[in-house]
Amino acid sequence: MIALAGVTKDYGGVHAVKDLSLELPDQTVLGLIGPNGAGKTTVLNLMTGLATPTSGTIALDERRIDHLKPHAIAALGIARTYQTSRLFPQMSALENVVVGMHLHADDSLLGQLTGWPPTLARAQRLRTQARELLGELGLSERADALARNLAPGEQRRVEIARAIAMQPRALLLDEPAAGLNPVETDRLRAEILKLARERNISVLLIEHDMSFVMAACERIAVLNFGEKIAEGTPDQVRADPRVIEAYLGVEGVA
Repeated sequence: MIALAGVTKDYGGVHAVKDLSLELPDQTVLGLIGPNGAGKTTVLNLMTGLATPTSGTIALDERRIDHLKPHAIAALGIARTYQTSRLFPQMSALENVVVGMHLHADDSLLGQLTGWPPTLARAQRLRTQARELLGELGLSERADALARNLAPGEQRRVEIARAIAMQPRALLLDEPAAGLNPVETDRLRAEILKLARERNISVLLIEHDMSFVMAACERIAVLNFGEKIAEGTPDQVRADPRVIEAYLGVEGVA
């Protein structure tokens, strides 16, 4: 579905990403791991239009998207989350999720200003859908809480709900388990996999929690200094000497 071919991103004389070829097929959970500074977040930025490749191509269903703006890429069905919270803190969890539905809302400004009944009915329908999505992530009782008052784990789940509200074909998650305790991490992993399976969403997952990655991902690609050094099943990656040396260490083999 999404294919990166020979993608390089330079910042001055530094290769943040170098000659990367990577594919995210339909309905697949792919992990992207590597040491800090390996270029993982840069890959997500390139895939979502926040950065432009120095060379190489990025395509969605064989249509090049590496020249498109972020909103255009989002409209084609690629959504993402970030390492740090990007919720609107003064809005409720429910309102944050409704924001994610704007690409599929057809309300006119005039209808909103005049309170035209069909517009109001559509707005209520979106809120109902947002509440149902929060319920799937175990946040029914927190739907009306301000985002700034949510616990870190709850904020992560609201961000994922907002991204899924965009009705994406591909969901790019940048360290979704960062700062979560083991119980929250296990719950989040199960929820992500359930939603991806039920909604036929492909997932590209960046995460430092190796137990999370190994349990969630069908395939894993490993970056080091911007270059892909390995790709395969979790068992293949776990046993790869280059990955052990560059990232996992002896503990990662267990």
